[in-house]
Amino acid sequence: MHSDVFGLSETFFQKFDLIHASPPCQHYSWSAKRWSKEFPNLLPATRRLLQRTSKPYIIENVVGAPLRKDLVLCGEMFGLRVIRHRIFEINGFTVLAPLHPRHKSSPDNGLHSYYACVAGHGGEGYSCKLEDWQKAMNIDWITNKEHLTQAIPPAYSEYIAQYL
Repeated sequence: MHSDVFGLSETFFQKFDLIHASPPCQHYSWSAKRWSKEFPNLLPATRRLLQRTSKPYIIENVVGAPLRKDLVLCGEMFGLRVIRHRIFEINGFTVLAPLHPRHKSSPDNGLHSYYACVAGHGGEGYSCKLEDWQKAMNIDWITNKEHLTQAIPPAYSEYIAQYL
């Protein structure tokens, strides 16, 4: 089923025990600012919708989004070869943050947060090849590079879920 979430009835949301939302992040991304592009800001409307449901919820977005920073996760927290910081606003339960190791290095081009360039084997260099991103993030079902740049590693959701 594909629907505009803002058009769904409030009774629809009562079917769920938890709602995890990830509104489009482009409005708050560094690239929108860098290239002076305009994108819709769906985060405030998403938060209002979730608050009305009275259900526990999670909102995920990029660093810089106006979320309550209840949790910040990075791929290196889970042994992944990707530096992908994401913030989570969590309502209705508490999640403890795992240890965030100091990053060994980051790509010289500064694109690591958005493009997910991943550390090469043995920590040597970086790769922006689709296959390397898929392996680094444990996501083999996304085959479109642009879509993968906007994905979060499943390890993030798996980590949060253990606190339910």
